[in-house]
Amino acid sequence: MTNLSKEIERRIDTRLDLSLPITLFVEPRIESISRDVCANGISFEVDEGAIESFSLGRTISFEIVANISTYRLPNKTVTLSGTGVIVRNAVVDNHKDNKKGCFVAVKFTKSLNVMSVSL
Repeated sequence: MTNLSKEIERRIDTRLDLSLPITLFVEPRIESISRDVCANGISFEVDEGAIESFSLGRTISFEIVANISTYRLPNKTVTLSGTGVIVRNAVVDNHKDNKKGCFVAVKFTKSLNVMSVSL
């Protein structure tokens, strides 16, 4: 008997592989880069020593900075803020500088807020 749950895509939203700067408002405040983003959440890595700040079920606040180019506005920076619940955390080997890290996935609890747009 095979395990079909590993073969079936269960994600509701399409993930975008975007590396966006993210500030995580935990103690102490942590700067990271997203691994991927979708309409309902974001994932990122932090140093393994910070894993206590990212326990399952914890609600965290964050800011995401995105640089966007459009035809009429070639360069603009949008800062988004929001809150989310940690739905996954795991120690991973492929962290920067060949050190172990902590992979974290956060599900947004409500829509993100646009904090600023700069040209």
